[in-house]
This record gives sequence, C-alpha cells and structure tokens, in this order.
Amino acid sequence: MVTFTARRSKAEMVMPARPTPRETKTVSDMDDHPGHLVYIPLLEFFRCRCCHNSSSRAVPPARAVKAALAEALVWYYPVAGRLREIAGGKLVVDCTAEGVAFVEADADVRLEELGEPLLPPFPCVEELLCDAGDIGVVVGKPIVFLQVTEFKCGGFVMGFYISHCIADGFGMIQFIKAIVDIARGEQAPMVLPVWERHILTSRSPPPTIGATNTNTVKFSSVLKDSTSIDDDIMLSTPQESMVGNYFLFRPNHISALRSHVHEHGATTATRFELITAVIWRCRTVALGYKPDHRVHLLFAANARRHRGDGTLRIPEGYYGNALTYHVAAVTAGELCGTTLAHTVALIREAKLDGTTEERVRSTVDFLASLRLRRSGGRFPALAFDKAYAVSDFTRLGEDGLDFGWAERVGGGVATPSFVSFHSRWKLVSSDGDDGEEEEAVAASMLLPKPAMDRFDKELALWLDLDKPSVTRLKCGGFVIGTYSCHNIVDAFGHTQFLKAIVDIARGDDHPTVLAVWGRELMAARNPPNVSLLQHLTPSKLSPDHPVEPNSAAQHVSSSTDHMVGDYFFFGPREIAALQHHTQLQYSSTAFEVITAVMWKCRTVALGYVPDQNKKACLLMTMNARGKWKRDPPLPQGFYGNGFVYLVVETDASELCKQSLGHAVKLVQKAKLDMTEEFTKSMVDFIALHEGPPYVAGWTFVASDITRIGEDALDFGWAQRVAGGVPMVGDVKCKQVSYQMRCINDSGEDCVVASMFLPKSAMEIFAKEILVLSSKEIE
Repeated sequence: MVTFTARRSKAEMVMPARPTPRETKTVSDMDDHPGHLVYIPLLEFFRCRCCHNSSSRAVPPARAVKAALAEALVWYYPVAGRLREIAGGKLVVDCTAEGVAFVEADADVRLEELGEPLLPPFPCVEELLCDAGDIGVVVGKPIVFLQVTEFKCGGFVMGFYISHCIADGFGMIQFIKAIVDIARGEQAPMVLPVWERHILTSRSPPPTIGATNTNTVKFSSVLKDSTSIDDDIMLSTPQESMVGNYFLFRPNHISALRSHVHEHGATTATRFELITAVIWRCRTVALGYKPDHRVHLLFAANARRHRGDGTLRIPEGYYGNALTYHVAAVTAGELCGTTLAHTVALIREAKLDGTTEERVRSTVDFLASLRLRRSGGRFPALAFDKAYAVSDFTRLGEDGLDFGWAERVGGGVATPSFVSFHSRWKLVSSDGDDGEEEEAVAASMLLPKPAMDRFDKELALWLDLDKPSVTRLKCGGFVIGTYSCHNIVDAFGHTQFLKAIVDIARGDDHPTVLAVWGRELMAARNPPNVSLLQHLTPSKLSPDHPVEPNSAAQHVSSSTDHMVGDYFFFGPREIAALQHHTQLQYSSTAFEVITAVMWKCRTVALGYVPDQNKKACLLMTMNARGKWKRDPPLPQGFYGNGFVYLVVETDASELCKQSLGHAVKLVQKAKLDMTEEFTKSMVDFIALHEGPPYVAGWTFVASDITRIGEDALDFGWAQRVAGGVPMVGDVKCKQVSYQMRCINDSGEDCVVASMFLPKSAMEIFAKEILVLSSKEIE
C-alpha cells in the first residue's frame, strides 16, 4: 500500500458568505444521545473529468470547494455555529456564524496509486483528515472540520469530521451534496435544508416504558454502565490492542449466503440481512462469548420513510438524526448453534419491532431520559453489553455527489470503529473480462487482534461455501480443496457431491447417484424417546465435566496455543502388531484396534489421577446408512448427516492399566449397541440436548472415513491418487481424529489417523503408540 505525506495549509475558519440569522436552536433528543456525541470521519474521493493535470484548471479544487462551502453555510447556517449545553444537560446550537474549520492540502501521489479499484482500508487516512482534537468532545468546537487534499493527477479527496449530533449519515451526505451542487454552478442546494428538530423531541411528560414497547425495553437492556460489564473482551481490551479491517461482499458471496438460507426454508433475505447475520455470528464466535452469554445486535434504519398518520412525518431536507433503532437479543449458544436462516429471522423480527410511530417515539423518550446522566459535557461511561452495532451506509445518496467537472469514485467512513459500517462500491465484475460493473458491499470491523484472526477464518468458511478451490500443479495434476457445511452433508454426502461434479466433468449428463434430501428420516420423534441412552451419565451431558487443573486435558479444551497436530500410519504390520497386543481369541477390525489404541494412548498422554475416578470418554461416529434398514431406510442418494454417535465411558485408570484388548472390547460392545432403535434414540437425544454427548478435553472423538467412496472419484482423464481431511479450522475441528485410507511406499493399503494434542502430551502419545505398534509384547 502506498504511503505519502500531505502538505497542509494552516487551518482557517470558513464563515457563511452572507449574513445569517443570529439565534439559538435546540437539537432533538435523538440528536444528543450518548452515541451521537462524537465526530464521524468521512472521506469522499473525486476524479477530475476535464483534465489529468490540475494546473490547467482556472480554479483548483480546494479553492472551488472552499467558495462553495461558504455559500452552503448560508443555507446551513446552524452548522457554522457552536454547540452549547444548557440547564438539564440539553444541547443547543448558538448560530454565531463563526464558521467551520478548513484546510487545503496536496500530496505527491496519483489517485490510482491509492488502489485499483479504490477500496477501504484507505492508505494514510491520517494525512487526509485535519486535526479535530478529541472527537468525543463536541461542545464549543466547530461542528465540521474539512480538509481538501489535491493529488498530482488532478483528483482530490474531501476529508470531513462532522458532529453526529447535528446530522445522521443521510444528513451528512445532504450537507456535502449542497457544497457539491454549488461548486457545480447551482445557485442553491438542490435539496433545501430543514431544521424542525421538535419532530423528534420527547413527549412531556414521557409515558412509562411498558411491556408492550419491546424494542425500547431491548434497547435499554443493551445499554449499561460499563463498570458493571466485566466479561466483554471488547470493553476490556485497550484501544491500542484493537485492529481494524474491511470485508468485501461481492454478488457471488451474497448468492452463497442466500442459497444457504434458502436451504433451511427461508424464502427471501435482503443483502443487509445476510451480511449482518453472518458477521454477527462470526464476530460472536471470534470473541469467544460463552454459550449462555446474551449477545445483542443493534442497528439503525432511516425513519424518513415512515409516514403513518402524519404524526411522524419527516420533511424532505431534514438533516438531523432521524433513525429507528432495532435490537435483537439471543444467547451466543443459540446464535451460533442454529442456522443462518434463524439469524436472518431474528434480524427481520427486530426490523419489524421498531418501525411503528409509537416505537420510535418511545425510543426518543428513552434517549431523552439518558440526558439526565450527563455531567460536564460528557455522559458517564455507558457501553453496549456484548453488542454488535451496525449501520447501513449503502443508500445515503452518495452517487449524487457530482461536481460536473469531477466525478465521485469512492468514499465512506474513514476508519473502522465500534460501529460496523456497510458501504457500497462498484467494481469490475468478477465473472468475466467484459468490463461490466458489479455492486459490492464493504463492511468495517474493529476487534482485538486474536479475535480478528479468528473472525477472518470464520467468515472465509461461509463465503467459500459454494466455491471449491482447484489448485493446478506444474506437472499437470491438480488438487480440489473444499469447505463443506456440516449442517448439510456428512463425509459420505460430501463425497457424493464431489462425485457428482466428477461424473459431469467426465462427460455424464447427470450424476450417477441422484441426490435425495429426505431429512425428515433423521428427524426426532414426537415426543422424543431416549430410553436406550439412559446409561449416559450426567458427566457426558455437561460442558463443565471436571478437568484436572493445569493438566494437558485442560489445554485441549481451550485455545490452540501450544497445540500440535500429527498423523500416525497403520500398515498391515502395525495393525497385526496391535491385534497381537489385544491378546483376544477372536478377530478385531482395523478400526477397532486403531480406535482403541489411540484412545488408550491419548488418555495416558493427557494424564489421569487414579484416586479421583477420572472418566475417559470415547465418541465414535458410525454410518447409519447400513444399520438403519427398516422403518424407513435411508435411501440411496441421501447426502445429509446419516451417522450415529456411539458413546463409551470407562475409568481412566482402568483404560490405561488394562491390556489393549480391554479397550477393543469396549469399542466392540458399543458397535453392537447400534440397532435401529438405538439410532432413533440418539437422534432424539441430539434434538433434546442440542448436540451429541461430548465433553471437551477428556472425550476422544474418532471418525472412520476409510470407506466413503472416494475411490470412485475418477474423471476418466484424471485419476484420484490421495485425499482426506486436512488439519485446519478451529480447535473443535482439529480434535476429531479422522481415520483415512492411503497407500504406503510399498503399495500397501494403510490407514492414517490424525491427532491434535498439547506438545508435551503429543510426545508421550507418540512413544506409547510406538510401543504398542511393535510386534513384541513387553
């Protein structure tokens, strides 16, 4: 990214071009609530149409903007005044005509050097904005700070700080457009300004907030004294440890999100709903909120479109804050554990909950009540409790910013902040080389750095949902890499989907195995019946299953720091050695001995305390397509999750001290439990408990994907040579031990199994495996 330094003139005050009324104007109660006592930084970039050399213009852009600003202030004369606090903490504008701060600047850089296309984050933002001091102090200062920076190509950027308690996003663009209109040659702004702040002033006396005003109750519940919030990383992280970023949503990304929502029964979803839903979910995961934490979504919408019976008629030209506030609240567990369609439904419900005139007026009354808490020009430390705040800037009318001699090429909120802003951009289409434009949305995000890294990965999973990655190798071979949503397919279903792609690429008219939805076949019964699972102890159902403090198992259930992953190969000789070590008189399968030995060695490596009766748990996934043969069977082509969890629990000390044969017997017994009724009982259990019986740390999760049909992935012109599940994703993904087929150097059919453990435990685990996979019994 290019770097540069702007050469600035000394700041001066630009006053209205002609005398204006000297009066005091009261702002509305929506204008001066806590969240609006701040300056918003905006950048608007322009390319000159008339020439590529600014020296040939009779009037440089900065001079033209300065002259137009003075004329615009005649119409917007309150903007040239100063905010003052009066009795009761209310803010007023003294229309003193003192003017707004203006700085001329230039930089030795061309507009195209800032990015092609020009997208946020913008380079050297601090060089494009003049000094506004503490942007959290609005009283007694210019209401607008403006710097116009000219580039050597003739283009320029207008950098604003605008007081949010004078205008919302729509009002800010309306004011900027007034400057542009006059600079283009108009005698007056195309839209004349309207003050009328009494429209959004509280009722006197304000009615009591009742139970029917649900949106206001939600809004008041999310805004709390920050000293009472001690478990939100967004409030405990110092500002200098936060990082900002922007995430671009192209039409293909929106299509991917929309198709995912449609798969779960939703018929429609707007672009704002889809982007907000997926960001809210990914942000919640990234910040690590506990499942029982209540998280909030807070967003504002334009109230100008509401007309009703006329009591809330916002006139054209009104440039104050005219917003409806909407709140959705849900536990983090429900938000992240349900479908994207469910999140969209929560947002849609919140949108409808705040649109009536009574809801808007109740919100204004509530905001007015907060004014009583102000002291010395500032509110006390109020904060939004575990809230994602978002503001949609995609329809503010910025396309109307046309000087005639210069066209707008981009712009928006200059820097990421606690509020996530959505801005609209036009890009060259990603679908071809025909130069057609497509519309994209950039969403800003501010998070602690570790959370930003997790957020980026979480979001990538959603945006790459329908987009397999094909990597070409210089030898002519290639690799297909996919992320598949586990809500839609299991390993068998994923391979069936890949095979459909391979079949059609080979030349077939349609997949050789036709897809079957049939998800009702794996739905819980009504009422659920888990009678066959009564042996599951409470320890298996609770995420609070005790883990030895400072033990390796404690680190398995937390972060990925100090964790390592590895793969262990089991060829014919190793499997024969393991079967020999079982000391059993009857045969055992490769899956049984590999699962048993890895469970046993993992338990040893993680450490156990014999006198505390520690329990070691095993969770196995088994394909139900073959076991569920009646009432009714899963049909060929079923690509949903068609597997069953088998659960084994035993004393950790017994598992570690007994022979390998003891562990094999436990695995075999669990497999024998897998009857048709057991399968249905497990489905009922998952529905009741919102997941399988899993305990992080002490539970070993094994999944056999050695027989999922990957050998049939044959293009005809290319043959499959290898593949499987890579060790990527979050800690929960990596903790599943996948058993996959492979061929060793001798051409023998082998099994490779993954393992993810703390580094110290992995060293112990590898030694234990080596001992048991040797032919000799010590």
